[in-house]
Amino acid sequence: MRGNRSESTPTGERPHDAEIDQEAVEAAIISMLLNDEHQLPWTRAEVEREMGASTITTYDALVALRAAGLLHMHDELVIVSRAARRMDQLEM
Repeated sequence: MRGNRSESTPTGERPHDAEIDQEAVEAAIISMLLNDEHQLPWTRAEVEREMGASTITTYDALVALRAAGLLHMHDELVIVSRAARRMDQLEM
């Protein structure tokens, strides 16, 4: 399914487009969490409000970032990982 870009989902969105959108949400979330002005933990609800994406899209992005070791989720709290902070420092 991934290789055939002419297929579409019931909403008419091509699978590849959904993948790009997911990556954009992940990038936006990690950027937001790394913002030096807000170093406190975020709640999942706060992340969802800031992203303006659907709950499912935001949750999927959070799960993917957690799986990559870039953030931690504890109950409803979302915290950027030390590894992500260090990578952000190295990129400056």
